[in-house]
Amino acid sequence: MHGTASELRIPDRTVDAARSLGLSSISFLAADIHSTAFNRSDALNVLQTDDGIALNRDELQLLDHQIEALAANRHCSAFILESPEKLRKIAHHFRCYLGLRSLFLRSAMLPGNQL
Repeated sequence: MHGTASELRIPDRTVDAARSLGLSSISFLAADIHSTAFNRSDALNVLQTDDGIALNRDELQLLDHQIEALAANRHCSAFILESPEKLRKIAHHFRCYLGLRSLFLRSAMLPGNQL
């Protein structure tokens, strides 16, 4: 892994800063890498990592470590609204875009419960 100790602490520092501001909770959401919102002219260009939105493999590995650190510190499902499982889905989402995993659909979300 190429992340520094300082990079690994970014989510913990975010939690500490939110607490120091007196917030009652925070939420971590996945980046919207499909949208043309925020002055993006082409949704396909958003998938490229040049713009700093989509993660590369090294950044994804760092994200995995950061998520596990938040879970180990018991921040999840309390001050951080998301559970560890939901945060791990964010990393899974980026894996799909890098071609490391395939997208999955819950059968309950499909008409007729068919895959």
